[in-house]
Amino acid sequence: MNNLLICGKGIAAAIALKQSKEFLKSWNINYGYFLKENMKHDNLTLSRKLGIKNFEITDYQSLKEYIEANNPDYILMAQFSMIIKNDLIKLKKNKIINLHHGNLPKYRGMGPITQAILNQEDVFGCTLHFIESNVDTGRIIKQKLFSIKGLDNETVYKKCLEADKKLLSHFYKNLFNGQKLKSYAQKDWSASYYSAAQLHYSKPYINFNQSASQILAFCRAYFFPSMNLFPIIKIANSTFVALSVPSVKERCVNEPSGKIKFLNNTLYVSSKDRWLAFEIFQKNI
Repeated sequence: MNNLLICGKGIAAAIALKQSKEFLKSWNINYGYFLKENMKHDNLTLSRKLGIKNFEITDYQSLKEYIEANNPDYILMAQFSMIIKNDLIKLKKNKIINLHHGNLPKYRGMGPITQAILNQEDVFGCTLHFIESNVDTGRIIKQKLFSIKGLDNETVYKKCLEADKKLLSHFYKNLFNGQKLKSYAQKDWSASYYSAAQLHYSKPYINFNQSASQILAFCRAYFFPSMNLFPIIKIANSTFVALSVPSVKERCVNEPSGKIKFLNNTLYVSSKDRWLAFEIFQKNI
């Protein structure tokens, strides 16, 4: 019997688990999870309901020992938060697959959705690729692109989940049919990489000494209500949480950046070129 190991977290891993049972009825499916991550989105209960065996990953060594002992035919990483090292890559060459929210080779690394919105991209995508020694550099199996123009982080994430379903469907159909996974090399000349240090999820303070378009992009990039992520306005001794993405208004005339005014229950803040109107906000005391 063929064996598939799925490792990951969140809704993407849930989709991978559900579709594995739909497409690979004759396969033995196993699920590896981190207990702390499972507390945020319970895929452990889901795996049990689906009749999928599971095991807790406590560290890299525990994952390595499991793979060495069980020798899965394929390993699928669905939003998995651990770097796979060369020992396992060599052991399972071309058998470890990653589901990445980013249109590789662009947006390798951390926070790809956030970075794409900050860069005011119109097009984004999700990528299914082989794992190699460097982060997100492996050969691409399939990629799904879509428009993200004017969208916030949470909305883009939901579009990624829809793309995940199509990518995973392609992957599972190939496994079911016993077909070799076709792939192509990434074009490194167009690659970009981002680290966790470039993200500001804990303190997403808006810098008003920028253009309105840059500020609008920042607000969209750090707007994810279901995760309680909102951009923060901090000017002088006043702090506000922006509970909606602002709209761009008229030009600022002889006004310094970061000036505040209130009009009809709306908070207006000046940027380098235009006023931004925050219609829903909360003042922090």
